[in-house]
Amino acid sequence: MNRASRGGAWLKGVLPTRGIFLAALILLGSALAITALMMTTGSLPLTAQVQTPEQICGPLSGPIPFATDSPEYASQRPICIALLEAKDTLQGSANVLNWSAGVSMSQWTGLDLTSRALRLEPTYSINAPLTGRLHPALGDLTTLTQLRIKDNQLTGTIPAALGNLSNLTELNLYSNQLTGPIPVALGNLSTTLTQLYLQNNHLTGPIPPALGDLTTLTQLYLQNNRLTGTIPSELGNLTNLQGLYLNNNQLTGPIPANLSSNLTLLYLHDNQLTGTIPANLSSNLLQLRLQNNRLTGPIPANLSSNLLILYLNDNQLTGPIPATLPSNLLFLLLQNNRLTGPIPATLPSGVTAWYLNNNQLTGTIPANLPSNLTQLHLNDNRLTGPIPITLPASLQQLHLYSNTLTGSIPPQLANLRNLEQLHLNNNQLTGTIPITLPASLRQLHLYSNTLIGS
Repeated sequence: MNRASRGGAWLKGVLPTRGIFLAALILLGSALAITALMMTTGSLPLTAQVQTPEQICGPLSGPIPFATDSPEYASQRPICIALLEAKDTLQGSANVLNWSAGVSMSQWTGLDLTSRALRLEPTYSINAPLTGRLHPALGDLTTLTQLRIKDNQLTGTIPAALGNLSNLTELNLYSNQLTGPIPVALGNLSTTLTQLYLQNNHLTGPIPPALGDLTTLTQLYLQNNRLTGTIPSELGNLTNLQGLYLNNNQLTGPIPANLSSNLTLLYLHDNQLTGTIPANLSSNLLQLRLQNNRLTGPIPANLSSNLLILYLNDNQLTGPIPATLPSNLLFLLLQNNRLTGPIPATLPSGVTAWYLNNNQLTGTIPANLPSNLTQLHLNDNRLTGPIPITLPASLQQLHLYSNTLTGSIPPQLANLRNLEQLHLNNNQLTGTIPITLPASLRQLHLYSNTLIGS
């Protein structure tokens, strides 16, 4: 091979190598330029900005300004990690939650490290409702005593992991848009939980019998959901329960006879409950609301003597009104049932609203009505006799229509200066229409009688 050919071969081998070397120099120069630019602007590549919750929640960092060997670091680090993970699913939280690397946890929105509470409530601790869903990482906040995320717009299901919050005394998810079932795992909070608020959501399915394990519970709020099935008899194990709110669901079956004797408030109305009213309900009841169900049978004669409110209307109850009613009653609603017999001669003196309409009551209207009565609805019964001459001066509504009342309209009605509604139509009243009637009247119905005058 001659020199020319050898030189050509050498050039073919060297030129590619030089090309690669020159390309490397160009890339290195570009990298140095980018680095210089970042140093000038203070910006960093995206990959360098991303940190995991574990990295953000390191010792002596912004959220936790404590050394690794301090008790503060040991207690706050799990909370820090859990909340940063939970923040990922709370949409719309960018301008609401300040949980980040540059803010000390002592100043994190809604977090109270002293009382070990997390409260995320619009108008109280956050400036706008949260959307998105609850993250299972909330179940890692095992030192919390109070978890309150209410009045937001959260969707999705309740994480079963919340059953891990073994120190919780209050779980409050009231008024969101949560769906799905109530987690059975909430029954694990059996030694500490005193208040459970899940009302005003879209929860479905049955009430878990496991809730009967929450023996420290004093308040159970499950109303205004879409719960189905029966009321578990296991709720009778909640001997400390004072308030039970299951109203406005789609519950069926009977009312358990073994509910807590400490109950003061029992709200089971607006369901599809059947059977009779248990005769052994708590003697401490202040309010009993069972209206708008399908209950049958009589009104128990031994209801709590402490009752202030008794709502049994819109059922299928039969039999007489008990002769002795709780003396402290303020409101009595028994309308739209199938009650028979007379109106008791002695009525609780403090009653202000008395609804007995749309039953099958007979006899006369009692003469000694409570002096504080403002609303008296006795229409659509089978009452006979005259309208009492003496009626409470406090009356605002007097509905006696669709009975078989006789006699004349008492002129003493003119003394009822607060009366706004007087409905006497569809009776057998006779005589002259009084010349003077209360000036406060807004509604006057006298038709379908045999009256004279105008």
